Amino acid sequence: MNCNSLMEALQTLSATLGYTPTTLAQLHTTLHQSGLPIALLHAPKIVAIEGERERRVEYKFVVNLLIDSKPEERLCPAVMDRLATDGESLLRSLAERNDVLSVAKMGMEIHSRPLTVAGDAAIMISANVVMLECC
Repeated sequence: MNCNSLMEALQTLSATLGYTPTTLAQLHTTLHQSGLPIALLHAPKIVAIEGERERRVEYKFVVNLLIDSKPEERLCPAVMDRLATDGESLLRSLAERNDVLSVAKMGMEIHSRPLTVAGDAAIMISANVVMLECC
């Protein structure tokens, strides 16, 4: 698995949860065409590489899950629980894939302010993923 296939996996998994996957460059267009909920995918970064022929590559990725929310509901427990549950499902599904060796350094952080003008509630999910790349 390489960086592109990790992005494809994140797109597929977020779509399975009911989110429209997009990137920062496409966020405005996606917001107007599809609306919320959106999975904002950031490009993974290589953290470490081990080995020559069978390389273990560790990537750090960040995904923001955005759902529709009124300002007064943004930080209510029900909204935060939904975002956290979806975040946990995304991480669990990623860890269960055959091409993923491990998922570590997982974190989730609720955003206290909306990320878009649409008035959203959002959570940032981050983790390090180790995969095997055969050369």
